[in-house]
Amino acid sequence: MIVISTHAVFINNKDVYGPPHAVSLYLNKKKINHIFIKHRLEGDGFSRVEYYEKGKLKKVIERGYPKRLKLYFQYLFEILLSLKITWQDAKNCGLFIGVDPLNAVAGTILGILGKTENTVYFSADFALKRFEDPILNSIYLWLDKNAMFSSSYTWSVSTRIVEYRRTNGLDKKKNLLLPNAPFFDDVKRLDYKTINRHDLVIVSAINKGINFNLLVDSVFELRKKVRNIRLIIIGSGPEESNVKKYVRKMDLQKNILFLGTLSHEKMFEVLRKSALGIALYSDSDPSHFRFFSDSMKARDYMASGLPVIISGNSAIGYEIEKEKAGILVKLKKKDIVKVLLNILTSENIYQTMRNNAIELARKNDTGALINKYFTLIYP
Repeated sequence: MIVISTHAVFINNKDVYGPPHAVSLYLNKKKINHIFIKHRLEGDGFSRVEYYEKGKLKKVIERGYPKRLKLYFQYLFEILLSLKITWQDAKNCGLFIGVDPLNAVAGTILGILGKTENTVYFSADFALKRFEDPILNSIYLWLDKNAMFSSSYTWSVSTRIVEYRRTNGLDKKKNLLLPNAPFFDDVKRLDYKTINRHDLVIVSAINKGINFNLLVDSVFELRKKVRNIRLIIIGSGPEESNVKKYVRKMDLQKNILFLGTLSHEKMFEVLRKSALGIALYSDSDPSHFRFFSDSMKARDYMASGLPVIISGNSAIGYEIEKEKAGILVKLKKKDIVKVLLNILTSENIYQTMRNNAIELARKNDTGALINKYFTLIYP
């Protein structure tokens, strides 16, 4: 039996797909029995426990306490709950995968007590300054360090987290990269000749964190030379009405489409028909979690065959530029317009980038990587 323990974001009582879900998907593909424990990141409400047998969901149970506790008590309670569920329900637990330091603590304790044979610390994110409270932040960093050294293996979603762990003494054989990428063979890609060659797409919450007006202004300039250009926005958020108002002001209703929040499957249907993926980020402080993050949407774009136009100082931006799978741009209209116009009007440049994007996605196929790492645990 395998146990995955994580914290998940719930929207309308449905958890948002993230890195640990990819592991569960892999186990279901292989028909491996497992328990998936999902503590609510917000802390309010019961934890959801899913039991899978032979690739199918057999039952779902809500466990825990319905109300949010004070922070320290909430964390302690969730660790104890993961221990209890594993102890009672996972007979002969061969592997415990703890996503984030708190869940990894449960794995460490189970290993000490002889209740699991192997443990994996899955570092789905990381930050040098996770909490403003210096005491809480010191505890977080201590737990993270303890988790990576006490676990059989540590999986991290970005090259920067892997490098951080290397410089802090983690054995190379235990320090493994598992990006936020989809299963390559599960993503359908269309023939280049059948896509909408002048469609741009961005998957993002519509909030002040992304300069959507800059994108609107860029489309306004590009329309002068690429009449059928379209920007497709997948997502919603508090700034949606303001962005729509600005689109109307610029008379771009036919060129900018709002699709709202889509399911993972519907999102990929839109991506595969589009030409370019947009991922605009601001530069992040090296202590911030975004500096160490891996962009899931950029990975989804490339797996769908889309070159990526990306900004900011994230590790994946430099990776995309190095592999010529897209362009790293500055957050300036002049730079964005110049880059997009060049790609939209040159078939040779576009096809080369598209092929490179697909190849980079193939290289980071989550299914293949998880399979490789499982053979280390179960040779």
